[in-house]
Amino acid sequence: MAQFRAEKAGINAEVQQKLEQMYDVELELECRMWMEAITGEPFPECSPEELDEIERDFPGKEFYLALHNGIYLCKLIKALHPPALPGLRLVKPRNPFQERDLIDHFLKACLEYGVSKDCLFETEDLHSATNMNMVVSGIIALGSTVSQHVHVILCYASLHHQHIKTRLRERGVSISTCK
Repeated sequence: MAQFRAEKAGINAEVQQKLEQMYDVELELECRMWMEAITGEPFPECSPEELDEIERDFPGKEFYLALHNGIYLCKLIKALHPPALPGLRLVKPRNPFQERDLIDHFLKACLEYGVSKDCLFETEDLHSATNMNMVVSGIIALGSTVSQHVHVILCYASLHHQHIKTRLRERGVSISTCK
């Protein structure tokens, strides 16, 4: 977990500082609202004790605490794609290995759903809070893939609707009365 990692030094500290400066809180808020809408559950809140457990302060700290155990992410992908994660029990992990496991399951399910590997974050990006920008980007990529799926479904429905209208006209049914 992020609270057990050593302080970064030298160029690693500079890179981490630049990543944190680039963090977009508004994008995080959009991700939170989208995830709530998809799951139908409120975004997990963090207690003051949880916030105090992590010594270093960084942008996205609450976002990290809400997602780092992987449960909410797994609920998200199951809401989008019910066949994802068959047989996986979503119980609070007892150790960091189980947390990483749930994040891995989420990432694999995203790949199966059609999200590009290049757009997803690595397990450590989230679990160790090393690149929260990438976590936000990965969730946005998932949302983009969802909208592509919805667009395909809507296009298919529109084509199907046009086909039905054509068939009805061929049979002499007045389309203006059909709604």
